[in-house]
Amino acid sequence: MKEPTLTRQEIIDFCLSLPASYEDYPFDDITDPGKWTVMRHSGNTRSFALIYERGGRLCVNVKCDPEQAEMWRTMYADVTPGYHMNKTHWNTIALPGDVPAEDLWDMIRGSHALIRPKTRRNTMKFDAVGLFVRDMGPMVAFYRDVLGMRTDWNGEPNADLHADGYRLMLYGRDDFEAMTSSVLGYPTGLNGTMEVAFAVADYACVDREYARVVGLGARPVMPPTTMPWGQRTSYVADPDGNLVEIGSFTPM
Repeated sequence: MKEPTLTRQEIIDFCLSLPASYEDYPFDDITDPGKWTVMRHSGNTRSFALIYERGGRLCVNVKCDPEQAEMWRTMYADVTPGYHMNKTHWNTIALPGDVPAEDLWDMIRGSHALIRPKTRRNTMKFDAVGLFVRDMGPMVAFYRDVLGMRTDWNGEPNADLHADGYRLMLYGRDDFEAMTSSVLGYPTGLNGTMEVAFAVADYACVDREYARVVGLGARPVMPPTTMPWGQRTSYVADPDGNLVEIGSFTPM
C-alpha cells in the first residue's frame, strides 16, 4: 500500500527542523538547478539527506548504521541501497511508496545523528579536594586515625588520603608557598568557607560517629540534629578549624 505523498519542500522543512541544519545545492552547475537538494550540518558541512527526483519519483538518500540499513531494506520494498552512495552505509527511499512518513522522519533523524560533530570529551575530570594545613602531623592523624581514611604518608610535605573512591590531599602551607613562590592568606578559627562531608548508614550512626570522633578529640561544632529536609547531620572541626559533616538521610 502506497503511503500519502510527501513533497520535496515538506522533507526539506523537516530536515531544517533538526539542529544546525541547512540546505545546499552544490550540483546546480552540472544538473538542472534545484534537482539535487543536499541537507547538511552547519557544524561540519557533512550531508545527512540528499533529495532528488529519479524515474519520476522523489528520492531521499540517508545514512544508516549497516545493520539498520539492512533492517529498513527488509521492512520496505521502496528502501534500497543508496543511489550513487556507499551502499553499506546509505539507503535510498523512493516516494510515494510503502514507507510511512514517520519512518522516513526516523531515518532522517538517525542520519543526522550519525554525521553531526562528535562532542569533544572534557579533558578534565574532578580528582580530589585539597587542604593547606598549618601542621601536617596532627591533620594526617585526624583524618587517618579519627575519621578512618587510608594513607601511606610518612612525613612528606603532602599527603594523599583515601576513602570510598574519594581522595583528600593535604599540603603543608609553608611548603606549598615555597613551591609556588606565593604568599597566601588563610582563615583562622572555624573555617566557614568549605566542608568535608561523610555519609553514614542511618540516623543512629550519625549519633554514634559524632560521639566517637568527639571522644577522640574532634572539636564539636553542632551535635546531631534532624533537619526539615530529612537529613540528620552534625558538624565537628579538624585541627585547623575546617568543618567536617557527618550525616545521613536514612531514618533509624
